[in-house]
Amino acid sequence: MKRLAKLFEEAITNYNKTKNITLLIHAFEKICKLYRDFFAIGDILLSYGESLIKKEESEAGIAILRLVEKHFKFVANEALFCLRLADAAFKSGDEERGRSYLMRLVKTIDNYEEAIEFNGLSEIWNAHKSKLVDLPPSVRTKETCACTPEECSHSMQEILSFPESTMLSAISEHLGELCADGEKPELLTAEEQTVFFIDEWITSVNADGIFHYLNDRGHHFEMLIASAKALNSKNLQNLLSMVENKLSRNKIPKNLEKIQILLEKAENAGVDFEAEEAFYYQDVQEALLDTLACYIRQNSHAFR
Repeated sequence: MKRLAKLFEEAITNYNKTKNITLLIHAFEKICKLYRDFFAIGDILLSYGESLIKKEESEAGIAILRLVEKHFKFVANEALFCLRLADAAFKSGDEERGRSYLMRLVKTIDNYEEAIEFNGLSEIWNAHKSKLVDLPPSVRTKETCACTPEECSHSMQEILSFPESTMLSAISEHLGELCADGEKPELLTAEEQTVFFIDEWITSVNADGIFHYLNDRGHHFEMLIASAKALNSKNLQNLLSMVENKLSRNKIPKNLEKIQILLEKAENAGVDFEAEEAFYYQDVQEALLDTLACYIRQNSHAFR
């Protein structure tokens, strides 16, 4: 993990000095090949690419997104990924490719309009959504709902045949489809719930940090603790205890509004989770991913 962090730091530092996109992509290509089994790489690159786009360095940002597309079949933030690439394709005059990204967006994300709004991309969506007029209304007006195993994008047999990095990303998408992106976790088996709540933590923290996880998914915190115990991940259990003690004298409530009030008070008091995030990245994440993959394979009979 330290070597990976160093490679990222060197690539970004060199780019900031030279603004040479070719060298940046070459450095990131090397990282993708060296760490192809570490499924979060795609999400990290996507996040950095988006930061460049927001700084009006779109050429570099889109080049990074295309690198992610080349090396990773799945990313956590599919809405951001598809819409940015669609926008770039339309701007370059490639209407067919742009429509294919929009098609992927609306077909793979049940609540895609909410996801678009969350990413602050409504203006881009509104500029291009008319290009999907040929889609059947059932797709254009898709609502959040849970899929049956037969309706999911991939079967568990397919998912278990993937390399580990792809498997973890694919099962993340699969479980999200089975439980309407976390709206109906009770539809999952006990083993599926264990993986879902752990994956939800990993995805959210890697994207935006612990504060973001608590603000959006904190009502699942008790289930996350139970999942960490099911995996026998002592480091994660210790970390979650640290987070809970910092935010609340008692257990973190299940009500999201109450959690958000606690977070506002904590933020006003200057409380942050930087130390906990550092502990997570240095001492928890890598082993947690390995444990999660082993748990899935050992309990594959319980996944639908």
